[in-house]
Amino acid sequence: MQVLLNEHLYNVLRGSAEFTSPPYFYPQQGVLGLFPAFLLSSVPYAVLRFAGCDPYVSFQLVLILLSFACAMATLVVCVRYLQIRPWIALCAAALITFPNNLFVKAGVGHTNMLMLYVIPVIVALALWGLEDFPRITLRSILRVALASALYALLFASDVYIAWMSGLTLLIVGVVVALALRGRLVIFLRENMRPLAALLATAGAAFAIAFIPFLLIYMPVRALAPLRQYREYIMFAPLPIDLINVSPWNLIWGAVVERFVANRGGEHLLAVTPVMTAVTLVLSVALSRGAFAMERWRSVLVGAAISTWSIGWLLTMKIGTASGFWLVRYLVPGALAIRSGMRLQLVANIWIVIALALLLEHWLRIAPARSIGVRRWAALGVLAFCLVEQINLMKNSEIRRSDELAFLAAVPPPPAACQAFYALPHRQQDARYLDEQDAMWIANQIHLPTLNGFAGWFPPGWNLLQKDGDQTSLVRQWIEHSGLTGQVCSYDAVKRQWALFR
Repeated sequence: MQVLLNEHLYNVLRGSAEFTSPPYFYPQQGVLGLFPAFLLSSVPYAVLRFAGCDPYVSFQLVLILLSFACAMATLVVCVRYLQIRPWIALCAAALITFPNNLFVKAGVGHTNMLMLYVIPVIVALALWGLEDFPRITLRSILRVALASALYALLFASDVYIAWMSGLTLLIVGVVVALALRGRLVIFLRENMRPLAALLATAGAAFAIAFIPFLLIYMPVRALAPLRQYREYIMFAPLPIDLINVSPWNLIWGAVVERFVANRGGEHLLAVTPVMTAVTLVLSVALSRGAFAMERWRSVLVGAAISTWSIGWLLTMKIGTASGFWLVRYLVPGALAIRSGMRLQLVANIWIVIALALLLEHWLRIAPARSIGVRRWAALGVLAFCLVEQINLMKNSEIRRSDELAFLAAVPPPPAACQAFYALPHRQQDARYLDEQDAMWIANQIHLPTLNGFAGWFPPGWNLLQKDGDQTSLVRQWIEHSGLTGQVCSYDAVKRQWALFR
């Protein structure tokens, strides 16, 4: 389905589809906002499709390109701006690009979470734009504007990653402001004009680039209700989930399987335990006396750890109580959030950055006689953290050849057909796959389908109802939606079309 969403935007660029109304849940209009829209990834995807790659190869190549961009951006941020030695930065890049929790989340079907790869790119661009501060140049303005626009477009690609990143940035901003409140006032007073120029630039770029998000998601605001608090609580993590890195993790899988109840894929996203513990221990050990870090390093490490810890306090539940109840009323957009533990996907970035800064400082203050030992110890810590990310989960597979053959076997529909629905042809517990097959067929033959599958569904649409007669369900949707054109049915087993009476 997520390959198909990129394919839809490719069709939009070709002029064969309407941007906000993909041909699913027909005749309901403006349904793109029911899905993650993949706006940023659709650009390289479309380039690959125009170059002749099929949808599945294009999607795989896009994920590879995004992971490469994430790793390179992380490396640049660590070496150029955080003054971390290259071999530590390389390990940090690997820990941010290929963490256990992101592998698990993408592996259970949410490859839209891989839009996380855009975050380090945005950070690198923003820091690049601030290199000459307080001097403002055309280059700095363009770089800051590009970073801000990319962040706005991230909302139109995956709302969760964009919103969770914004929440962590808010936490970091509050912690930094409290830690540097005296210096911050002086800094603001001395740099008011350049700060105003950059903030105005960033705000204008964000507002312009946020327009696609409004076009995509405002139509579904009238269709789909916002998440209820009870729905959030159903998916909220418990305190035990602090160690829940999934039962397939190479190091901790057996522990998780024994002590943590399996409650679904939304609870397997904790940052790996040893990496977190080492970061916490080092932050305490290197915070005082002769071991104390430079002020900026200390504040950044404190803010990073605060993001992880406050994130847990705000999202976990005890009984039916959760700090996210307050977040829902204070932070714009929180009412659309169902799974709070996805915050850990972003928190992993902050923990890795904190660990890299701490290890770098620990090596810098090492006496000459012990520098070699400390290097090996730091390398051992990072090596274990990398091994800690290995996950043995067997992801579901799609046979590309089978999918392409399935689509190629679909005969042309009768000329009278103006829309269609697909007859069920899979097991009852996989009906959602019937819906996605129909969506792919609609893309293949350029005919809208009444079928669909998403995180939300249009009011009155219930074709997924397991205990209902499909003919009656289709008739109900036709009557509810006011559809007047000729509807056809498609039997994927017999490869036959029929007019729906």
